[in-house]
Amino acid sequence: MPEDVGSIAEETIENQTESIADTEPAAQEQPEAGAEGDGQKAGESNEPEQKPADDWTLEAPEDFPLPEDNLKSFSEAAKKLGLTREQAAGMLNWHREFHNAVTGEAQQAWDTILSQWEKEIAQDREFGGANLKATVADARKALKYLDPDGSLRGMLKETGYDRNPAVIRVVTRAGRALAEHDFIAQNGEGKAAGVPLHERMYPNM
Repeated sequence: MPEDVGSIAEETIENQTESIADTEPAAQEQPEAGAEGDGQKAGESNEPEQKPADDWTLEAPEDFPLPEDNLKSFSEAAKKLGLTREQAAGMLNWHREFHNAVTGEAQQAWDTILSQWEKEIAQDREFGGANLKATVADARKALKYLDPDGSLRGMLKETGYDRNPAVIRVVTRAGRALAEHDFIAQNGEGKAAGVPLHERMYPNM
């Protein structure tokens, strides 16, 4: 074989060998058994995977019933923050405890006010003491006459203002004034319901 042909052949084989070497992937080292656990990849956690933040529903505690709209709004806000169900339930429980503490203090303060009102009217010289029983009777007569459907009485009782000294004084004075002018009888009914107004106002004319 001529020398130039042999050189060309050797060069061609050498180039092919380099090409194969350049394209062959390097052999990957096999991890030793037990190095990363039983088939566990590096960086993986043994903890169970948590559900996505929007894949849960929340229920209000039995002793802290929330309106459906409020519970829905709270749940949506918790999901936007990426909280899990357990975290959202913990926040709701904290809100329940905080709400109970605040409302308990408010109720205690209101009970103190009601007690002070009762004490004030009981010690009043004109309406309390020996006159307290008559005060209550006159006030009831006035309300029965002026509030026939009971709406005002219901509001006063519901709010606790039926024990307010200012309210008691005004209603009692109204009852006494109506009784003095024969607008109401002892039983609280209208005494002169069928009598014309001018005759009731000027009975001697």
